[in-house]
This record gives sequence, C-alpha cells and structure tokens, in this order.
Amino acid sequence: MNATRILLLLAVLFTVVITALSPLQTAVAQDAAPTSVSPARTPWYLGISAGVFYSMHSGGFSFPGDCEGCGVYGDASGLGSALDLRLSIPIARWLRIEPRIFGECHRGDFTSDPIASEIIGKDMKPQAIVLEDELSYTLRLIGIDLMASVQIGRTGLAVLAGPALGFHVSETATVNERIASPDGALFIDGSRDHTVYDDDVAMARSMHAGLRAGIGYTLPLNQDLALGFEATWLLPLQTVGEDHEWKTAGVRGLLSVLFAW
Repeated sequence: MNATRILLLLAVLFTVVITALSPLQTAVAQDAAPTSVSPARTPWYLGISAGVFYSMHSGGFSFPGDCEGCGVYGDASGLGSALDLRLSIPIARWLRIEPRIFGECHRGDFTSDPIASEIIGKDMKPQAIVLEDELSYTLRLIGIDLMASVQIGRTGLAVLAGPALGFHVSETATVNERIASPDGALFIDGSRDHTVYDDDVAMARSMHAGLRAGIGYTLPLNQDLALGFEATWLLPLQTVGEDHEWKTAGVRGLLSVLFAW
C-alpha cells in the first residue's frame, strides 16, 4: 500500500468521523443552560501540531534476518519527528473526542552484540577478530488516532487516551561495521570501520496497532485561537515485524495551534 492510497484512505475516514459527529455540536448548544459552560468556552477546535517522537526499542532482532553470524540487536532509542492534524469535538463540558491523522518517524540507533570472526593475520595465520555493527533505523508511519480528552476542571489540563493505528510508509537502515578488537587490525581498505549497508529495508508490518495515553494543556489566546501542548505515551500492541520480538514504545510531544469556532 503506497503513501498516496494511505493518505486518501485516512482522509476519507477522517471525513466520515467528522460527518458522523457533527450533530453533536448542535446538541451541545441546545442543551446549554445558565449553569452550563457557554458556547464560547466550549468551542470546536481544528488543530495542526508538530513535535517529536522519542522511540524506545526492546525485544531483540537480527539484521539481515536470514543471516547467521550477522548483527543481533537489543535495546535502543532514537528521536524522530511527529505531525498531527486533529478535530477536537466537545461532547460535554468535561469531555472531548479528537479524531486525528498523524505522521511519525520511529528512529533507533542500535549496537549489535559482539560478532566473533576469524581473519588471516600476521604470517598468514588465522587470527580471531571481534566486530560490532551499528545500525541506524527509521520507520515512517502515517495513521489515525481516536483520542478521548477528559478535562480537569477549568485548569486547561486534560487526560488523553485512545487507540492508534499506523500504516507503513517506508523504512531505511544504515549499518556501519567496526573492528572492536584486536587493536591494529584493519579492513582491506585500511580503515577500522566501514558502511556495509545503506538502503531501504522490509522488516516492519504494514499496520501497527497501539494505545496512547498522556496529558495535554490548552491555552486560549483569544476567542478564535489557542495553543495546545501535550505528551503521550505509545504502548504497542504488536511487534514491529512478524518474525521477532522487537517492539517500539515511545513518547510523543506536540505543540499545537488550535483554531476555534
């Protein structure tokens, strides 16, 4: 599934959700009473967000997956970009529903377990050598969130939670191999490290399901504009690929510009 088809699918889903929930705005206005929050204080918001996604990888995998004696990788972390387009719909004065379209880069900088090998050394005799592979990996996703936002009084703070579904767009990997020991050993090009892989890869699933939860804050600037700040934790419900135990959790931080009406 290419990126254009995925974006088209998400746009259709986003439009369906908006259309289905639009009568709620009228219902909220009709139910307003002198003791309830005024319409000016319960606006709909259209938000555009940008920020970062800090990935935390665990579980382990090998790369390439079908190569015995190649790099085996464990825990790692990495910092990537994150984008978000949302519609924030007031259901009650304490509750909002927020369908979102997101884009994220899940990055990781891995170091392999030591790789024991053997070379022809001094005097043409076999010599033990230990290698380490450093893998820089990036998985790019676009997807949909459906977040519930529970307001904490009139503080502007809210607790956020909801499901997330990401769709694979692309993934790339770069592997740099270096000689860990012995000192003085060199590759044939005279270096102690060199790049052995730099290309696209096919390790991840086509779809990635997870749950998000966190906290947000909305700062109204005037009747038509507000700023939003949030930090959410992503809990994966699947492994990254189908043939290993590798999972990616992470924290997403976003700064939003919210347009009210």
